[in-house]
Amino acid sequence: MKRLIFTLSIFSLLWTSCQEVITVDLPSQAPKLIVDALVRIDTSESTTLVSIEVRQTSDFFGEISPISVDQMTMSNLDNPGNNTDQVLDETEPGSGIYQQVFSTQELARDRWFLQIDYQGELYVAESRMQYSVPIDQLTIGDGSLFSEESTELLIKYSDVGDRQDFYLFDYGNGDFFASEDAFYDGQQFAFSYFYDEEFNPGEVLTVSIMGIDRDFFNYMNLLREQNEGGFGPFASPAVSVRGNLINATDIDNNNNYNNVNNPDNYALGYFALVQEYRDSIVVE
Repeated sequence: MKRLIFTLSIFSLLWTSCQEVITVDLPSQAPKLIVDALVRIDTSESTTLVSIEVRQTSDFFGEISPISVDQMTMSNLDNPGNNTDQVLDETEPGSGIYQQVFSTQELARDRWFLQIDYQGELYVAESRMQYSVPIDQLTIGDGSLFSEESTELLIKYSDVGDRQDFYLFDYGNGDFFASEDAFYDGQQFAFSYFYDEEFNPGEVLTVSIMGIDRDFFNYMNLLREQNEGGFGPFASPAVSVRGNLINATDIDNNNNYNNVNNPDNYALGYFALVQEYRDSIVVE
């Protein structure tokens, strides 16, 4: 168990000071995998490069480092047969980044199963692609929020009326925003996003809109609550937010259907197939 030392300075009315050293016991945490498995799919392309990053937490306040796993595969659940289990290859030894080229048509059409083998443990999740909509318009506004050194970006898009939709916006600076169409179902909707900086003329701002399901929407909102003011969806939050990756090491589908005897042994992160549209605007 690690210990963190705080130094407190207490100033008296006579401008004198004293110091007291307090030793705080920090909780020990078993290392956990962090899996960045947000698969962005451009349905206008014939193939999609799937890229998944795996890292691992250390102890409290420790570093998060990339790791190499024993094997990573993606399997087509709706079209089983020959060559449906595709192995993702690590780009460089120790990088923790695994990639493989898939058919975009198959990724968009079928359910997919992710399996990660690491040190005798088996982590699994499944996902089906969720549809999105294009961005109708991006505009640089003249509003400000809390600071004059900010940039307003106006985003406009049209929701599809015959389905329940959830969206994930990526502003390109590590900040994400999840939205649902409960109050604008089937309508065109516009909102503002504020960058906390000013951009020079000629700089390009790029925004992505992705389709997600309700579970991923709830997951992203929990992350935002814990990391208010900017967050990454696959960072290690202050309190572990559980995604859809489960530990299936002891599941045999015969007598043991879950890992209820070891509920804390799971991976952080999320496996999601999402349709993505991007748009960019040049700052004038």
